[in-house]
Amino acid sequence: MNIWVCMNKQLPLILILDGDSAVRNSLKFALELEGLRIDGCATPEALWTYPQLAAAQCVIVDGRFTGQQPLDALATVQSAGVTVPIILATSNCTESLRRRALVKGASYVIEKPLLDSTLLEAIRAVVAMPQA
Repeated sequence: MNIWVCMNKQLPLILILDGDSAVRNSLKFALELEGLRIDGCATPEALWTYPQLAAAQCVIVDGRFTGQQPLDALATVQSAGVTVPIILATSNCTESLRRRALVKGASYVIEKPLLDSTLLEAIRAVVAMPQA
């Protein structure tokens, strides 16, 4: 039995910001199998105007969407006033980048490709955090 269904009457909403529809759909499928409610946005604008943005437990942000650098991607999402926790997923993640992203407000920074349970563990930790 799924842990989210047992603990919550309403499944946590997780949003994915990634310009690659294949990545969004794959993550959506995998995370829904874990009992999460997932939706995706292809652009920052779609995220900012998402009707249930305030209900989201977190946003998973592709660190290189639209060709941006990871810290720029993080800043783009934050500049729209997104206040839910952000999980930054990026390739070639150095310890320096990880530290800078955390200082700039990311809740978690995880390295792509997402081959193990790191993303799910980060989501579980964020969902357990009290929302401001």
